Amino acid sequence: MKQSKNTVKNNKRQWFLKIISFSIILAIFLSSCISMEIATVSEEQKQNCEIIDRVETRYTSYQLFHIIHKKKIAKRSEIKIKNEVKKKYPTENVEVKNITISGKGSLLNLIDIFAYPILAGNFQVVTVSGDVYKCSMGTKNTENQTIVVKTSDVDINIPETKSVKDNVYALIIGNENYAKYQTELTTTSNVEFAIHDAKIFKEYLVKTIGIPETNIIELYDGQRFQMIRELNKIMELAKIGGVNSEIIFYFAGHGFPDEETKAAYIMPVDISGADVKNAIKLSDLYKDLTQHPTKRVTVFLDACFSGGGRNEGLVPARSGIRIKPKEAELTNSFVVFSASSGDQISLPYREKGHGMFTYFLLKSLQESKGDITYGKLADEIIKNVQTSSVTINGKRQDPKINTSKSAIKKWEKFKFK
Repeated sequence: MKQSKNTVKNNKRQWFLKIISFSIILAIFLSSCISMEIATVSEEQKQNCEIIDRVETRYTSYQLFHIIHKKKIAKRSEIKIKNEVKKKYPTENVEVKNITISGKGSLLNLIDIFAYPILAGNFQVVTVSGDVYKCSMGTKNTENQTIVVKTSDVDINIPETKSVKDNVYALIIGNENYAKYQTELTTTSNVEFAIHDAKIFKEYLVKTIGIPETNIIELYDGQRFQMIRELNKIMELAKIGGVNSEIIFYFAGHGFPDEETKAAYIMPVDISGADVKNAIKLSDLYKDLTQHPTKRVTVFLDACFSGGGRNEGLVPARSGIRIKPKEAELTNSFVVFSASSGDQISLPYREKGHGMFTYFLLKSLQESKGDITYGKLADEIIKNVQTSSVTINGKRQDPKINTSKSAIKKWEKFKFK
């Protein structure tokens, strides 16, 4: 009987020691840093985003609650950190990524451990932190303001093709930050979203049309010497490709007219409106692109040539004055898609983070998966830009198509693929 009682006592003592040991181990484990990642940034997002801040907030919680209710804690933490970011950046469009929660428990208190073996009597100071990103293509200007480009529906789900168009060559130019190179200008003279326009258009050429990346020349914020250099490259590629090759030229940026001759120019970022004759004359550009015989030349111009701009022109003092530029003559098999007509301004679609013209160009390519005729593409762009420009910007914008004489009767049947 005594032995039985001793056995019971020993068993109770062993269980008590086991509970204490388990509690100590649990407390030590819970006192270590608990880290949980809620949201991560993909490699593509990292390339298109810039970390501008890291925000942290703290609160106290039972460690055991963290272990049992990870999902609830994660959600609560995510909301908390995002609210903190909204307070810190009330007027800016930012994203919070890489949100983590982590905490260091209070120093082990043996009295707490013995008194509360289940909860371990151990509070934890929890740190919630997150990286603050500006995405997708933000660019800081000289006045320390930032243009934030939202991720648009045309920037994702870009259709992909297995076909390869190795006989097509492209030159893509996005000129946005004119104020960076011309100190007399303010940032309102920059061309909002021009770089983003150009980069996403390039993605469609590669993924949707099937043009090899090695066949594409890109230039962003191109100065005069750089634009001339890249034009020489595309002319050389046209010469190498021969009569079966095709050329695509895309430009988003400022256009400008010569007040005397009314000739239209595309503007490098380092050339002012007062010095327009040193820019690249549109008629000269067209001659260069057809210097060597090719199957076809297609030009997309998200620019206006009236002296205005998406925000303000290159000569602010005369930004209210509009000039109707003279049309450049086209030769060979040549098609030009222009964002606006006459003395109109080519406007942005701020909600989508693109120029109005480029957004609907990309939208048509996305919906058709690139399998669309030039005629249908033109119809869709013109209709959508005309309507949306009035409803969104309150101004008329009429895209237009110009063709060479030899392409007048057949351009509408041309296709990308």
